[in-house]
Amino acid sequence: MICGFVQCYNEESKGNLRRCLDNMQRYCDEIAFYDDGSTDNSVEVAKEYTGLILEGKENDFLNETAHKQQLLEFALKKRPDIDWFFWLDCDEVLDRKGTNSLRDFCEFASGADGYWFPEITLWRSDCWARKDYLGSGKFLRLWRNNGRLKFAVGKGLHLDLFPQGLGKQGLAPFTVIHYGYSTYRFIVDRWRERTAHGVPVEIRKKCLDESGLVLEHVSHELFPEGCEPKICKKPKPIEYGELLV
Repeated sequence: MICGFVQCYNEESKGNLRRCLDNMQRYCDEIAFYDDGSTDNSVEVAKEYTGLILEGKENDFLNETAHKQQLLEFALKKRPDIDWFFWLDCDEVLDRKGTNSLRDFCEFASGADGYWFPEITLWRSDCWARKDYLGSGKFLRLWRNNGRLKFAVGKGLHLDLFPQGLGKQGLAPFTVIHYGYSTYRFIVDRWRERTAHGVPVEIRKKCLDESGLVLEHVSHELFPEGCEPKICKKPKPIEYGELLV
């Protein structure tokens, strides 16, 4: 059994939530969902896909690891038969190959407790990915329920967003597609959200700095069905701070 693992804050109003959950339900048997105090109807949409929902009282994204631990415990209490957890953020989808093959991959996976997935970050378009500092990461997204999973809880950004207790790890043959910076609006929203939570300016300004922008075209064949690119014009670099004007 594969259980999706998702956290959310106002992603329905951004147009991300249904895309993520539609994608996830194609290869997950269950979805565990934590809502971080959304003020839109994200929870109502999530209820169309799952009954495993935890609702935070207010937005508190700097305590993300604590929320992940709560969700992990909640999911295992409700569904102790979970074999694997697969984590996506609400502004992400699994590529076409993974969408069609993750079930088989998990069924025949042996010798590893966790798998890292390369990620591509779409940048102000639906088919151009940023390849400098924002676009070359890998994340440990697939976790075997080995009875030892537990998050290292702390407050702040850039903490481990996967549980401790995993043994041998491998690299999955699939890619995660990240839409979090695919529009001007998303970039500005992220800046404003982090400003409101007191995130230091040296961290916030990275998403507004395109001085070293390197982009790579993403093949349409990478996208799962239903996520085919629509806006494919290559973005031109802009001056720092221009997005806020």
